Amino acid sequence: MQRGGTTIFEHDAIMERLEDIAIDRYLPMDVYKKSLNDWEGIPIIYAQEHPDMTLLIKDPEKALEKINGKVIGKVTKPRIVEEGQPRVEATYIWNDPEVEELYKNGTIATSTGSFCESIEDPGLPKGVKRLAGKQIPNHLLVFKRDEQNLPKDKGTYILNKEEISLADQIENKGATISKENASELRGILDKLQALFKKMTTTAEEEQKESAPEKIKKTLDKEEEKMKEEMEALRKELEEKNKSLAELQARVDDQAKSIEAFKKKEDELKQKEMERSWESVKATLPPGLTHKEESEKELKELYFNKPHEFIAKVSVIKPQKETSPEGEEHAFKENAISAGRTVGYFDMNKKEYVR
Repeated sequence: MQRGGTTIFEHDAIMERLEDIAIDRYLPMDVYKKSLNDWEGIPIIYAQEHPDMTLLIKDPEKALEKINGKVIGKVTKPRIVEEGQPRVEATYIWNDPEVEELYKNGTIATSTGSFCESIEDPGLPKGVKRLAGKQIPNHLLVFKRDEQNLPKDKGTYILNKEEISLADQIENKGATISKENASELRGILDKLQALFKKMTTTAEEEQKESAPEKIKKTLDKEEEKMKEEMEALRKELEEKNKSLAELQARVDDQAKSIEAFKKKEDELKQKEMERSWESVKATLPPGLTHKEESEKELKELYFNKPHEFIAKVSVIKPQKETSPEGEEHAFKENAISAGRTVGYFDMNKKEYVR
């Protein structure tokens, strides 16, 4: 395709295999469905290794210079195909004749680069984590395939980066597979994968750690350190909760003691009031308290309405003289006269004064 004198090359390709395990990560379809549209327009970089993705965001020129890479095109029309093996397909557009020639010769491979968190999943094999949360596409790497640069997996490969906290940089190295020759390229990839496994079993390769392994070990150490710090914080919180529980128990005991003290105090006050009433009652004329209901009424006034109590017991109208056993009782013979006060209640002395 010609655009303004420049030849544009377009290729449909399988970008990811979904619902499958790639090395030590499980690639669920729902994660890619959420981020599918974000792959539109993502740059295609030609180099032999992935750029630092954080640096690529901050300073693209510096990031490309460090890997001797260049931007050759972009990803377009990302889509998910669910028939058969679920997968992400896309159309790659580039304008680099060298890359196009490599593509025609079947000597290039691709690898996606994105940020995505991974989590433990008890349903997966040991050591395999599940991608989760929001995936943030960063770039698509196109690299020349040779003995030192082989696809790690036909679908994807996960590479962790130290610069990204709580997330993985996903660099999935899989061959670009056109629809026309997908079966043929898959066979080639199978052979390359077998060759790669054979190469990694040599003594030299066993002694030489790859960059992803070093990064993984570093992240594992950081993760272990974080777990230790979290455990220390958990124990500290547990001790503080224990101290708070003990303090609360002491507060509860004190509250019970105060409640018991108040109850005892109320009982003593009640007894003191009863003694006071008995003293006052002894000074009252028997005719005022000889009935239970009369005594109860006066006692209620004495405790709660002292002024009414005084008014009731201070002025006594003359009554018919009867014996002490009767309903009425004459006080002193010389004290009874029409309209005369025969006594009053002294609040200071707390007694009835005749």
